[in-house]
Amino acid sequence: MSSNLLADPYNQGTWDIQAGSSGCTASIDGPLTSCCDFDPSNQRIRTSYQECKIRAEIDLTSTHSTDYLDSYQPQIVVSVELQTAYSQDLAKFEFELANDDGQVLSSHSNIWFHVVATTTVEHTFSDYGAGARRVFVTLAGKDTEHWAGYYGT
Repeated sequence: MSSNLLADPYNQGTWDIQAGSSGCTASIDGPLTSCCDFDPSNQRIRTSYQECKIRAEIDLTSTHSTDYLDSYQPQIVVSVELQTAYSQDLAKFEFELANDDGQVLSSHSNIWFHVVATTTVEHTFSDYGAGARRVFVTLAGKDTEHWAGYYGT
């Protein structure tokens, strides 16, 4: 498969924000809200002190025919690099392989864990049977230091 089926991974338009809001401001005068800060120029997505949760949908048929996907069932590797800003920020993820209706055929996920250094989380879907058409990538992060100061994963 392609090296990256997520065309613009650091662009807010690629993701559906499921928890938090877009854009982080470092103002302690305003209300403290959870946020997801998309930064394409520095190739990162930052989170605030509360959960930022984002989800992207990847259409496998945009690059491969349904016949190819069903006949060969190529390995589908989902890989994400996580970084911490200052100390042990929190992250969690879920990778789902689904059919055309969004029904999950297989998934891999993790509960909250501390990101202590640059960490790559990866899962390979294989032997999944006919019908795989979409991959859902859900990421969440929380800054564990202090809001209006550092930003997290």
